[in-house]
Amino acid sequence: MSEVKLPALIGDTPLAVLAAIGTLRLMHQFVDAQARLCWDPDDRRPVLFSACASVGDVASALSGIVAGMPEGVMVPGCPAGFPPPGAAPDRLRLPPGQLQPLLASFAREATPEETAEVRRWLSTLVTDLAVDGEGRGAISLFTAPSGKQTMATMFEKPLQIIRKEPDVLRQALCGWRRVRGVTGEYLDHRAMWDATEDGGGNAEMRGVPGA
Repeated sequence: MSEVKLPALIGDTPLAVLAAIGTLRLMHQFVDAQARLCWDPDDRRPVLFSACASVGDVASALSGIVAGMPEGVMVPGCPAGFPPPGAAPDRLRLPPGQLQPLLASFAREATPEETAEVRRWLSTLVTDLAVDGEGRGAISLFTAPSGKQTMATMFEKPLQIIRKEPDVLRQALCGWRRVRGVTGEYLDHRAMWDATEDGGGNAEMRGVPGA
């Protein structure tokens, strides 16, 4: 088992921490079931223990996972159509009592493994045990939708960029390069550039799609 530090995912921003945990989950699920993760107490950067010998190997493994996702699949291991596609109103933010029927609708078409993965993601993203001001199921603190963003677009938009430019996955692990118009899924406060920071007088977000 090799020890690989992921230098860009320093633990001082929510998106970097979540990206490190997500890397571990993908590696554990699709590449190496013995993969483990810790943080270096000196520089707060994550260290991945796995069969991958370098950061490049980790990035290649993640790119392979994306390349293996069938058309219409937005979340690795889940069936096509999850989360339910489209902009607001979010079809995953349902009133109490409607999440189980939604899960059952996927189970009719998906494999048992895909259904189990949908169940895990549902419990991570939303709940029907509490509601927001509009009577919809409350969302997880691991999401931060804004405007017309939904759970589906949160996954779909970065995935589109990754499919076109797989190297953004390596950039996310090694050194963040910010891309105009990428929101950082509203978990990256440094993605918000005002007109003076932009240099061109435009207030435009610059996120890291691979993260």
